[in-house]
Amino acid sequence: MLAHEIARADAILVDQLVELRSLDDPDYGDPAEWPAWTDEDIWTIGPEPLPLEPDPDDAGPTEADWDEYARVAEWQDRVEAMHRVTDDDLRAAGLPVG
Repeated sequence: MLAHEIARADAILVDQLVELRSLDDPDYGDPAEWPAWTDEDIWTIGPEPLPLEPDPDDAGPTEADWDEYARVAEWQDRVEAMHRVTDDDLRAAGLPVG
């Protein structure tokens, strides 16, 4: 059986379980028979949102910020290079390579 067939079978099983569970659910069935609290809330269109105005104090990143970003990115590249996992590391751990 292929993986997508298993996933489809699982989805069908879950759907059937949900349907069975609904037998003891008092809110399942004809919506006209549902309790009154299900109709208490309604959706309405709210007021117009306020226009978004950019903050004049927020001028964006400064030159110092960009320098800091570059410094941190370089440091992260060095750390990743020190912890690089190779195929030989995987073989040594007994894991499949490919």
